[in-house]
Amino acid sequence: MVTQRHNRGCFVIQLSELQIGQILRLLAHLEPKVIEWAGENMTEEAGQELQEQVDRLAEAAERNDVAEFFFQDLTFHWCAVKALESSRPI
Repeated sequence: MVTQRHNRGCFVIQLSELQIGQILRLLAHLEPKVIEWAGENMTEEAGQELQEQVDRLAEAAERNDVAEFFFQDLTFHWCAVKALESSRPI
């Protein structure tokens, strides 16, 4: 999360533990609903790609490979965005 200040450049914002907790709680509610919606409308190909990514994420978690888990988590979110973009119109 970056903020840009005129004539001063870009800076990474500092969040308090409370703010981080609030963001995580919000994401915990939003992400499942977005994926649910996407699942109702995405193409079969996008759904397969998303499932394969979930499998890679689970494998990293089972190996307790933290760096790989975070990489796969980021990749999962990119796959979810692609799935939403490929979804059929409602």
